[in-house]
Amino acid sequence: MEKPSLLHYLKEIQARSLIKTIGMKKFIIYIFLMLPVITNAQDTKIGVRAGLNYSWFTGAKEVGETFSASNGFHFGINYSYYFNQFFGLRAEILYNQRGNTQNYQGDGYYIMRRGLDRIVDFGTVEDFKLDDSNAYLSLPISASIQVTPKFEMYGGISFDFLVSPSGTGVLDYTSNVDIEGEYQVFFTQSFDNSYYSDVAGGLPDFSSGTIAMIVDGDRLDIPQISAAYYLLDEKDGNKYKWYDFSVHLGTNYFLNRGFFVGANLNYGLIDLTRNEMDISIREINNTDNFTDDSYIRRDDSDHQLSIHVSMGFRF
Repeated sequence: MEKPSLLHYLKEIQARSLIKTIGMKKFIIYIFLMLPVITNAQDTKIGVRAGLNYSWFTGAKEVGETFSASNGFHFGINYSYYFNQFFGLRAEILYNQRGNTQNYQGDGYYIMRRGLDRIVDFGTVEDFKLDDSNAYLSLPISASIQVTPKFEMYGGISFDFLVSPSGTGVLDYTSNVDIEGEYQVFFTQSFDNSYYSDVAGGLPDFSSGTIAMIVDGDRLDIPQISAAYYLLDEKDGNKYKWYDFSVHLGTNYFLNRGFFVGANLNYGLIDLTRNEMDISIREINNTDNFTDDSYIRRDDSDHQLSIHVSMGFRF
């Protein structure tokens, strides 16, 4: 039998290459034909949503202290990636206003300034109300399940960065000291707190009047409007931590293909208040030489719990 020549081998190699080339072309053609299907299955949407927040703190409280809901709002944009008609992932950027309303009634104290000295007065806090509103830049990441064409459930995590913490409130205070057995000292003071910018011993930027009191022959001026750290000589950081990490669970109902209404429950995993600046309203270390160390710091955990009610649209 005649042995195959070199030319025969070359022709065979060319034939095999041609077959492989045809196979690759078929594969490429197949991919192009499947692109519409892949694109429909892996759909993307951009959306916007806005709504109201109802939020409060959970954690240990002093005797006479309560927490109640503070109102706020949120708005932002989101990007959704759908693997199929049932399951998807969503990332958002939100301006997110959350907070807490702190109320207290009971035994208390007030620190009065006389020059560089401070005087401790013990009395009764008739009413204390502080409504803190903390604005966050929130970055939620959620997994969503389309239960029905109109009903969606989702849950995930959120990275929250505090950008503007503030608070307003009022204090009604009565001193236990009788003046000549005739009447007790009573005054009302308001709060306008900017926790990032306020300084120790400082007052709000705008001018306000004072409440004049005479103690042991000396006049003491109590500001009608106080700031966050007015009673302190030194500011050891801010009251609130600059970050939070939270989990959420929610649902959306679609009124049509794009417009929806929804709600979600959000719980913060971080203790928001810094112990160094979280001071007891009820108790104080009564020392003759009063300093910032006389305040009792509260070693408790204040976690954020909030309900978000939204409406939005997806394109």
